[in-house]
This record gives sequence, C-alpha cells and structure tokens, in this order.
Amino acid sequence: MRCVNRRQFIIAKTKYEREDFLHRKLMDKYYLSYQYELKVRQENDTILIGHAFSCVKEGEPDISDALNHMHEWAGRWIVIKDKMLFMDACGTLGVFYFKDNEGDIICSSSLRLIEEMFPGKIFQRNIVTKYGSH
Repeated sequence: MRCVNRRQFIIAKTKYEREDFLHRKLMDKYYLSYQYELKVRQENDTILIGHAFSCVKEGEPDISDALNHMHEWAGRWIVIKDKMLFMDACGTLGVFYFKDNEGDIICSSSLRLIEEMFPGKIFQRNIVTKYGSH
C-alpha cells in the first residue's frame, strides 16, 4: 500500500488527525503534526526536522544551541525555535506557508496536507509565478 503524505509535516492551530501522524505542542496554540517516518528531534524548546550533520565535529549536531551552530550543518533540515522557523542553506526540505483569513499562520512540507486540512483556502488565493499572477 502506498503511503500518501509520507515523511511530511504541517504546523497549524489544529492537529492533523491520521493514524500514522504524531503531534507535538508548539507555542501559542500551534501543533506540529508529522508522519511517523519523518525524523523529528527535540531538545528543550528547539525542534529539528529532517537530517542534519555537523561539518565540524562527529555525530549528530547539538540542537540545543542550534542558532549558534546551524551554519556548520549540512543535510536537509528545518529548525523550529521560539516563533521562528529556519531552513538549511539551500532550503532542500521545503516549506509552504501562508496566513489564513483569521491571520493564523499555516506551514507545511506539503500543499496536499494544507488542502486536506483547509479545503479551498490555498487555491482561492492569487498565486504569483514567474509569469505573473493567475
């Protein structure tokens, strides 16, 4: 059986409820919902999503001091700290994000997850491409 939304995540004020998704409470009533095969580590108030490798020392990087050391990391990763989200230097673990009509922020690695949780919201917006608005 093919798993839809494998290794994907979504951050919203409501949990994404599905049997293969786990949840972590974030600040300000937000939840991180993620498919269980996605690597997620947490140390204190810092969350690492994906795979990060230190270019300076052996082993997994210390994420408790991520803001001072993420410039030394390689890999495909996202760090969530306080109310901020940081991507690796090339943004290889992409994030789609927008504010809904109530001003709430929604972030996800998958447009499909956003559309499932908030039907019609992402496709009602004016989308700007390199060819102009559509």
